Amino acid sequence: MVRFSGLWAALAAMALFTACPGDEREGDAPGECEDGEDNDGDGRIDCDDPSCKSAPACSGDDDTGDDDTGDDDDTGDDDTGDDDTGDDDSSGVLPDLAEAAGVVYSVHYLTDELIAYRIDGGEPSEALEVDLGTPAHDLALDPYNDLLFVVHDVARQVRVMSVDRPGDPSDDLGEPSTLATLDFASPAIPRFALVDPFARRLYVAAAPSGGQFSEMELHVFDVSDPGSPSTLPVETIPVTTSWGIDPVRQVLFIADLTGDELVLYDVAGDGLEPLDGDPIDLRALYPQENNTGFQARNLHVDPWNHRVLAARAQGGLSELIAFEYPAGIPAGSSTYGDFASHGDLVPLDDFFDVDLPLEDRPNLLDAFTPLSDPTSGNIMFVVSAWNGLASTSMVVPMTQGLGVQTGCGDYEGFGCWYQSHYGGNPSTYMVTDGAACVDWTHGVMVGTSYDTYDEANPGLLHLFRIDAGQSMEPWLTADGGDLTTGGLSIAVACH
Repeated sequence: MVRFSGLWAALAAMALFTACPGDEREGDAPGECEDGEDNDGDGRIDCDDPSCKSAPACSGDDDTGDDDTGDDDDTGDDDTGDDDTGDDDSSGVLPDLAEAAGVVYSVHYLTDELIAYRIDGGEPSEALEVDLGTPAHDLALDPYNDLLFVVHDVARQVRVMSVDRPGDPSDDLGEPSTLATLDFASPAIPRFALVDPFARRLYVAAAPSGGQFSEMELHVFDVSDPGSPSTLPVETIPVTTSWGIDPVRQVLFIADLTGDELVLYDVAGDGLEPLDGDPIDLRALYPQENNTGFQARNLHVDPWNHRVLAARAQGGLSELIAFEYPAGIPAGSSTYGDFASHGDLVPLDDFFDVDLPLEDRPNLLDAFTPLSDPTSGNIMFVVSAWNGLASTSMVVPMTQGLGVQTGCGDYEGFGCWYQSHYGGNPSTYMVTDGAACVDWTHGVMVGTSYDTYDEANPGLLHLFRIDAGQSMEPWLTADGGDLTTGGLSIAVACH
């Protein structure tokens, strides 16, 4: 947790003592969005709080004028409207969210199958299984254009697939079809993929085979025609296993594994343009030390709440890393780098106060994946903690203000353990490699675990129903069990 002042500590304490199902949100009571108070304790006042965006006092605020509401309207320049001057125009708008299809896809590191599950009906079910012929290392989903990109590191390929969108839970799910295969020449090994559904670009991070290396390659493809992608110039990026993209603002976020920095690039053009200013020094903001190495894991970018999240994976110092970045959206011929810089990112304090002694706080033992709701800003945080016998994986629901919610109440009054189930009863505690996604439309958290005795054996899919107050419960099959995955689910995508 980043420590700044007594104010941040007070806000974290407020989140701790008030986070429970049914908490009020800014704007629940008349006048709350214009009273100058932080009514829900999330650190945001009146129109700065996303909960107030539809309030009469705020709905006319499009962030394009100097309206003194405290929001990011970039009034330091003279181009706050869409004036077609081509410079510093931040008056763009957020697109509508893609409608969720209620389908989950899982690929595996040790087995060759792509498995699809249905979560749009009364009970979860496995819908189909496709033999890909080789294991996978990552997935990227384009929900606007119904495309799935599967990264095969061993085969040095990325597969472009079209996926079905059932109109009704009673409709059969069509099998994914391969539209194209992107081959990578040695020594490049594709590792991770991101997709920009609006600019129709696919970004693939590739590493050389064997030995140590000081940088990675960024391969960019125009997938406007997914059956015949075209190649753009190859760039170099820092060594990373954790990255994300804001496709609305066309900004690439990379956690530099060697320098422990967060680096932002403007990718609106055909190349990479680092934002002005020095990259974010993560170790300066998260300086605490133990016998476990620091890692910013599974970067997650939320364009609708203009936040970037990551899991601080550092043993007993594990917590949520969170930053807010400027909300302005480029319009006309402007780009995000015209009005935003590294120095504009604001670190946010979370519930897990690692400055407190271990005996005075509920501490995590590992952290994997944060996932945020673009509508509410709420978060599902996949972590591990001590269950009394061993370190066990779980998911912790968190508020937009980064406090914790009850969930199932399994650990210190919050969170839901990953457990196997038989006949509706919980059984073995499980561990995850971090693969997870959330279907916020259908209110389903999707997690995975693997067989610790033999990772090539089938693992489990852990499903949890989420209600409006972020109370949660395991969602089981008709016989009271769990759905299974292949050997070591390495990536899942909620379509």
